Amino acid sequence: MAIVSPTEPPQGQQVLQGVLSYLLSRNDAPWTQSALGGASVDQVQYTQPHMAYSIGVDALASGQFLDAAQPMGWRYLLIDPSGAKSLAEVYLATGSDGNLAFSAVSYGPTGPATVDALSDLEQNNASVQSSDYELRYLQVPALAFFALWLHGASDDIIRPIPPTPVTVMDPVAMAPSQVQPGLQQAAQAVQAQQTQFSGPSGG
Repeated sequence: MAIVSPTEPPQGQQVLQGVLSYLLSRNDAPWTQSALGGASVDQVQYTQPHMAYSIGVDALASGQFLDAAQPMGWRYLLIDPSGAKSLAEVYLATGSDGNLAFSAVSYGPTGPATVDALSDLEQNNASVQSSDYELRYLQVPALAFFALWLHGASDDIIRPIPPTPVTVMDPVAMAPSQVQPGLQQAAQAVQAQQTQFSGPSGG
């Protein structure tokens, strides 16, 4: 059994290669050129994409969790030639015209953390070793929460990854029921701060 990726969207590779060509050709994109070590488009390796999801603070504060996750788009990890680490993340999303297009690029720690967490889950998690799970990415930016979401036929696994602070959630595999209460509490705290700073309305 394994962690699997969903079927890649039509023209996904074609759009991704166009994005990479654009990023690598820009003189004002030193991060891309540095991260990829001067590689050409045909030398860049990348993973099968998986869907990225986001959850809003209001939904979490009201007690919702995975059922409130909203799709952000397809997440590709650009991998170094050894396959040992992620160099960057590229997001593709479906636009209002129905076509797949470039959404964002990131060089932060969530890419390498994803590779490390996947390796740990595949080697050490008994559920992953006995069943198939679809890989998803989950984030709540307002709470600095980032995680891998493994969606199975009968259960889900949430694995927080850096840069999620350990004060928010430990980086271990958990059931959604173990994750939701802490996120709800954190979301309610954010709402309370927002109310405090906004002050009373009216005159």
